Amino acid sequence: MTRRVQREIGKRNSIDYSLMAIRSIHGIVYINGRVRPIRGREVNLQDEMGIVAQNIKRIPGVRDVVVEVQYH
Repeated sequence: MTRRVQREIGKRNSIDYSLMAIRSIHGIVYINGRVRPIRGREVNLQDEMGIVAQNIKRIPGVRDVVVEVQYH
């Protein structure tokens, strides 16, 4: 499930997720770490992470998504 979540986050080519940690325990996905925009892009990181969380919730087997990231 963690790999599926990583792929979903990777689809958003406006955020740098290299400093993010993703864990999945009993259907609950935990995302923490740091999020920053890809260099040269102007995005609202909170909105982007909200979209990511909604998309992850659509993955079969995911019960909830907990996003605890720092925005840079």
